[in-house]
Amino acid sequence: MKKHFTQILGKDASIKLSLANAQISYAQAAAMADLFEDFKQMYNAPKHEIDTHLSIIKSEKSALITERKGKSKKKPLSEQSKTILKEIDMRFTKATAVRYLDLAKKNYSHFTHVHIGGGNNNIQEWQKLHGEAADVAQQAKKNKSANELSMAFARNSFADHYLMDAFAVGHLTARSTKEDEDDMRKHIASKLDDVITEVLIEKIGTKWYLFFLLITPGLAHLTALLAFLTGQGLAGREDIKSLPFKIVHDMDNKYGRRVANKKGDEWEAYGDKFLLSKENLESNYPRVVNAVKISKNELIHSASKNEKPGNKPIELYPSSFEKRNWNEEMAVKALKNLVSEKFSMLKLLWTTDNIVRRYIEKTTPEEMYKISPDGKVRMINELLPGWTGGADERAILKMMKYSQSRQVFNIMEQIGLSKLAANIHGKEYKQFISLLANKYSKLPVNLKIIFINKLLEGATLDVEENGILQLLRHSSSGEVYRIVNDVRFKELADNIHGAEYDKFIYILENKYRNVGLNGKKELINALLQVTTGDLEEWAINEIIRNAKSNDVATIINTIGFGDFDDNIHGGEYRTFLNVLVNKYKYLDVVQKIRLIKALCSGSTSEVEEETIISLLKDALTSSKEDFKTIVRKVGKSELYSELTGREENQFEEMLENTGMK
Repeated sequence: MKKHFTQILGKDASIKLSLANAQISYAQAAAMADLFEDFKQMYNAPKHEIDTHLSIIKSEKSALITERKGKSKKKPLSEQSKTILKEIDMRFTKATAVRYLDLAKKNYSHFTHVHIGGGNNNIQEWQKLHGEAADVAQQAKKNKSANELSMAFARNSFADHYLMDAFAVGHLTARSTKEDEDDMRKHIASKLDDVITEVLIEKIGTKWYLFFLLITPGLAHLTALLAFLTGQGLAGREDIKSLPFKIVHDMDNKYGRRVANKKGDEWEAYGDKFLLSKENLESNYPRVVNAVKISKNELIHSASKNEKPGNKPIELYPSSFEKRNWNEEMAVKALKNLVSEKFSMLKLLWTTDNIVRRYIEKTTPEEMYKISPDGKVRMINELLPGWTGGADERAILKMMKYSQSRQVFNIMEQIGLSKLAANIHGKEYKQFISLLANKYSKLPVNLKIIFINKLLEGATLDVEENGILQLLRHSSSGEVYRIVNDVRFKELADNIHGAEYDKFIYILENKYRNVGLNGKKELINALLQVTTGDLEEWAINEIIRNAKSNDVATIINTIGFGDFDDNIHGGEYRTFLNVLVNKYKYLDVVQKIRLIKALCSGSTSEVEEETIISLLKDALTSSKEDFKTIVRKVGKSELYSELTGREENQFEEMLENTGMK
């Protein structure tokens, strides 16, 4: 085990921790918590995404080291570094298929004081993940597994991001847009409309500004207008009303605050892009490094001694702070610069679907399987707004194809079949329905029923009908029985047409061979309720042909022979009677009597006379007493009145042979 620790936490900083699709260092994993919703999402991320993040982090780190390390925070950035740092968020947005912007709206757990959003603050989140990492490390020791140990340290490094956030002074205030929770933010928010007005007039001119207000009365509020102008692209993804909070966050990190921890230590703290500034290196940075070191040592101790971690860093992070080192005038100036940056992002209108498509193209099938349903739902929802072209549709198909069946069900429940059907067209729609049918065929029958009912909600065409047929074809006999019983045969028959209807009946006939008596009886009854043609009559005959003799008698007795007589015609009726003769030869005399009586009721046709004679011959072959019992119970005169010509002569001959003439 000691060897495993050495491999993972050796002096060589290049030692890598293994994720599902990539390898990263401890520090790199800690840097990525802003980019993923949770550790699992980072662990399963596609290699191309991890590699892109590492490249972006490297360029950001290089710029910050060049401009900030050991230098005063007051020193202005070079234009090159300004450009690099401004583009960081956009590059992360593209690398995450736009997920990064959405995460920024709900990153409450990265802050110390959480008033809205619920869940943990940064220290609580670190403590939770730190404990989970310790559990994995202890299991790794028990199993002597280097892979599990690597996962434990990867999880702990993800946790340490939240620990480091707790030392960034911009993360000490509440992640909230409630105006009454921070007076400074309230003052900045009160200036937001004026700032946006000023920027808009500078950018588009007074005439265009007034024009937009005139044609969009519902967007007359200035923050809504800016959201409208930028909202079709990436810029509008950030809540405009959250800009005052971002200003507070950025200004606190830049200008710092006097802070103190629970031990009574006091110091000046800065954060984020000013982590490596001279001022922060002198006071705050060593404390961050020490806290992370303790966190790692606790993990090692926990695994070695099989004990829960001590959580000592809780005593070290800043838990209180003094007044700010900046004023409202400075903040309003920064707000104007920030709004101007947002407006400059107008060039990125309508690009989110391109970003998502590119992400999907780079993702291998194996990696796609590991992306959560929520992640896929988010990307699909990026592709659907506006007009969806073939590239969008194929991207959706790839996500669905490389998803487990249960994942597909979850995706469909969140987005809805109707929404997807309205946005996928032509051959891609045909592939989409076929793919869904294939995925749903591996799910429990109750979920198959949900899918079929959704297909039946609108007007069904060949594509939907073939989807239903595909699902039925790949379901067991018992499942098909349950589907037909729940959805109802008539509903299916009314919505499946032409050649697909023929296939539907063929599938049912085949599946119902292995269904019990009640199922066979219900299907035959349903077939008799529709306007029967050759196909339905054929199916009835096949079901009866493949049923047991006793079951056939029960079916005939329950449904009533008259319903068969009324709904089966021509050659199929002759086949029906021939099948009955074959089945009834193995039944007792009581069943033969019931059938012959049914045949004798009403006007008897030639084929029915032939059937009566066949049944009498079978009885006579079996036993003269059976024959005599039938004649007595049915009535000799009744039989004479129904039989004519050749059949009458054959009956007289049988009577003579049994001494009953």
